[in-house]
Amino acid sequence: MFYIALLRGINVGGQKKIKMAELKTMFIDLKLDKVQTYIQSGNVIFESAEKDSQLLAEKIKAKILETFSFDVDVFVYNQVDFAKRVNACPYQDEALENLYFTFLSETPKEIPTEKIEKIRKEGESIHFIGDTIYLCYREGYGKSKLVNNFFEQKMKLKATTRNWKTSQKLLEMMKQAEEA
Repeated sequence: MFYIALLRGINVGGQKKIKMAELKTMFIDLKLDKVQTYIQSGNVIFESAEKDSQLLAEKIKAKILETFSFDVDVFVYNQVDFAKRVNACPYQDEALENLYFTFLSETPKEIPTEKIEKIRKEGESIHFIGDTIYLCYREGYGKSKLVNNFFEQKMKLKATTRNWKTSQKLLEMMKQAEEA
């Protein structure tokens, strides 16, 4: 089965630097197959006979700590689950460069609607489905306060965000790897 691992917070602002070649080698050392990385922000496609995404995430997280000496949150989805999350985006009629997905470590028990509305700017749309937040930033992601740190602090969960283009490329890479 093909999987995607999304690493949170690597190679951002000079923190937690990992070269993609070294990350790929680490995944291969875990006996994961057909390993490919995409851009420097910690996106890894791989194949595994393991059926438990959470167990894979825990193994990858532990190996990163052992190999690179820092703790990184890891989100792992199989190809079908990742595609479902991306394809459920309610904003696909918007300009695609404005679309982002925030993946949460679990489905929030409570959504901080009032706190979101206090900082949400005009032109920003937000929608929750399970453990995924769909965001449309018409003025750009960099100008928003609705970002990972906000969601992590308010919901006491871990989060990582990818844009539409990256998410589509990851789906394409998994499909191509499966067909190879």
